[in-house]
Amino acid sequence: MLIAIDHGNYAIKTLHHNFVSGLSKHSVRPPMADEVLEYEGDYWTLSGQRLAYRRDKTRDDSFFILSLFAIAKELQQTGKLPSAERIDLAVGLPPEHYGILRDKFKEYFKRSGSIHFIYNDTPMTIMIRDVFVYPQAYAAIAPQKGQLNHHLRVFLIDIGGYTDTAVINLAAAPEEKVADITITNTAAVDTAKPGDNIVYIVTVTNTGDVEIHNAVIKSNLGGRWIIDSPDDNIIITEDGDI
Repeated sequence: MLIAIDHGNYAIKTLHHNFVSGLSKHSVRPPMADEVLEYEGDYWTLSGQRLAYRRDKTRDDSFFILSLFAIAKELQQTGKLPSAERIDLAVGLPPEHYGILRDKFKEYFKRSGSIHFIYNDTPMTIMIRDVFVYPQAYAAIAPQKGQLNHHLRVFLIDIGGYTDTAVINLAAAPEEKVADITITNTAAVDTAKPGDNIVYIVTVTNTGDVEIHNAVIKSNLGGRWIIDSPDDNIIITEDGDI
């Protein structure tokens, strides 16, 4: 079974689920918790307070535990829980970290042997057969690839829950200078909750002979974005990548 997980600084996203990247560890099972995962003698619950930002998410087991929550949710989504499931993981890294952390990220998830844990009183056993690591944000432009040939330059901007932006000039020649793109927002993303509205102001300068007007992007942190821009050179997808 292939399971794709986006390990965001704000939220963990899978095909069917989205939850805050926050964890609480307990020595005994929390009696009032709605969602509990037991792994290697410790009990874990999800928290609405996300973990502190970390460039290297492999420094402890936090994001591995969050991944077990994600895998358990996806397995339950199928409606059947086999005694043991072979899992292929597809995960992503910010483009600027991809070359440095790709191998480390892959080894972090590719644990040897069977992984046993209990999710909401249901025992689960998985074997992570393979891990595929991709640069984040490129998937956002893949459905639009037919439009790339119609633009001199295409800028892909990933607005994360903590990190500023990853800007990739997909159509520029190597010697061309990438435009300066600045993003500001009207609310503190650290304290925002799903459903809160945040307005991002995108300012693009130094574009050479391509004029790109400012854009206003409204996000409700739920994966739905609205863009207000007079410029057809800016393409936006549902997950917030331009």
